[in-house]
Amino acid sequence: KEQLTAIAQEMMAMQAELSEELEQTNQGVVALYAELDEVTRQLRAASESKTRFWAGVSHELRTPLNSILGLSRLILDAGSDALTAEQREQVELIRGSCSTLLSLVNDLLDVAKAESGQIDVRFQVVDLRPLLERQCAALRPMLARGVELTVEVPARGLVLRTDPTLVER
Repeated sequence: KEQLTAIAQEMMAMQAELSEELEQTNQGVVALYAELDEVTRQLRAASESKTRFWAGVSHELRTPLNSILGLSRLILDAGSDALTAEQREQVELIRGSCSTLLSLVNDLLDVAKAESGQIDVRFQVVDLRPLLERQCAALRPMLARGVELTVEVPARGLVLRTDPTLVER
C-alpha cells in the first residue's frame, strides 16, 4: 500500500511537472502568435505605404510624361513647321523614350496594385498576334546593329482570355 501511495505521488508530481511544462509551452506559442500577428500587421502597413508611394510617384511622373508626349506629337504633326530629318529623328527619339518611360511607370503602379490585391483585371478574348507584332515593332529599334529579331507567329490559335492591357504591359 505504501508503495502504491509512493507511485501515485510520483505520478502526480510528474503530471504536475508535465502540466507546468505544457503551460509554459502554450504561453510560448501564444507569445509567438502575438509576435507573428504584429509582424504581419507591420508588413501589411509597409505594403500599403509602398502602394500609396508608387501611386503618388506614378501620378507625379505621368503628368509631365504625358505633356512631353503631347508636345512631341504637336511638333511632329504634319501641320506644324517643317523639321529637318535630324530634328524629326530627335523628336521621335524623345517621343519613343517618353512612351517607354510612361509604360514603365504604369508597370510599377500595376505591380504595386497587384501586390496589394487592388489590381482591376478586365477579362476578354484577346488575339495575341497583334500584341506580338506590336511588341516586335517596339523592340526592333532597341536591337544592336547586326542583330535581327525574328518571331514566327502562327496564322491562328493565339487566342487567350485575359486582360489585354496587363498582357501588353
